[in-house]
Amino acid sequence: MTPRSVQNWIAAYRQAEAEMGCGYLGLLDRASQRGNRSPRVPDASKELLREYLSTHYTAPVAKRAASVYRLYCAEAQAQGIPSVGETHLLSGIGSI
Repeated sequence: MTPRSVQNWIAAYRQAEAEMGCGYLGLLDRASQRGNRSPRVPDASKELLREYLSTHYTAPVAKRAASVYRLYCAEAQAQGIPSVGETHLLSGIGSI
């Protein structure tokens, strides 16, 4: 444990104590505030993906996810829209 870490903890404790009345809150991990949370997929790609999932995957005679993804990629390329990865498609299936 470095002296600088201890200094950071003391500063965080004192700041939380001054702002919130409880210094312990300044020592809690703020993992939820880390990382890049900005969307990386264009809205046009998401909308096209939703359209293809709703028309081809949730139809009464549903196609397989891989074939829906191939159709989506072909249409995205024809429209000049960057397509999302197949794992994004599979996560989108759970949200329909």
